[in-house]
Amino acid sequence: WSPERQEPLRPGEQALPGSWERPTCVECGNDEGEEGGGRYGHGDDATKFYCGRCWKSWDVEARRKMMMAYAPPCRHEGPLAMDPMLHCPAPDPMAFFDDDEDGPE
Repeated sequence: WSPERQEPLRPGEQALPGSWERPTCVECGNDEGEEGGGRYGHGDDATKFYCGRCWKSWDVEARRKMMMAYAPPCRHEGPLAMDPMLHCPAPDPMAFFDDDEDGPE
């Protein structure tokens, strides 16, 4: 599978095929093992896999930094935060029509 693939899928072919191969850790070279807990990197390291043993050996700050890359951006703080209050004048009142006449009341 390649994300750069341009030709259309054949009938019955999945867009993202499954894999039965266990990934190997870039730090220790072992596979995930039965305990699990491994993580893939992000950004330029998205293809790198870190097994649960190596991942859990990192310090707390390094793990937090890696996991924060997956967190949604905070849109409620910083210079681009929107003001929740609407600061504009009220709209003009609606014009109601009387059923007997053609104009507003």
